[in-house]
Amino acid sequence: MILGALNVDIKQLNKEKLEAFYLKSEELFLEYKPVIIFENINDFLDEIKNQGKTVNILSNTGFIKGRTMRKFLIQEELDQYIGFHIYYEGTPTNVREVFAKYDIANDASFKGHVAMVMGVFYKRNGEWKFNAIGGATSDRKLEQTIQTVQANYL
Repeated sequence: MILGALNVDIKQLNKEKLEAFYLKSEELFLEYKPVIIFENINDFLDEIKNQGKTVNILSNTGFIKGRTMRKFLIQEELDQYIGFHIYYEGTPTNVREVFAKYDIANDASFKGHVAMVMGVFYKRNGEWKFNAIGGATSDRKLEQTIQTVQANYL
C-alpha cells in the first residue's frame, strides 16, 4: 500500500529488493509493535471462545504482509483466539490477488442471515486450493456450520 501510494509499480521492481523491503518492514513493525489498548483483551477473547463463538480476521493489512500480522499475533499470544485469517495484500488500484469478493450489504440472499460460508480450502495433487462459496446461512454454532458445509459444499 505504501509503495502504491508512492506510485511505485511493484511489477517493475527487482523481486529480491522488494522482498528485502518487506523483510525490513516486518522487522520494524515487530520492533515497534502496535500498542494493544484494550487492557483485558485475553479475558475478553477467552469469554468469546468459552461461549463457543469464534474470532476471525478479514483485513487489508495495507503496509505489512499477512505473514507479519500473523507473527505479531503469535508474539502477543493472540493467535490462539483467531479461528480464520484472510489478509488482503495490495491496493485498490494494484490488487495482486483476490480469492473472493462478496457484497453482503447489497446481496438480498444475505438478508436475515447471521453467518456466511466464505469458502472451502482443500488439497488436490499436493496443493492447497480455495473454492469461493459465499453462501448465506442462519447457523449460529460452528457445529451447525460444519454440517451445512458437509451437506452442501463437499
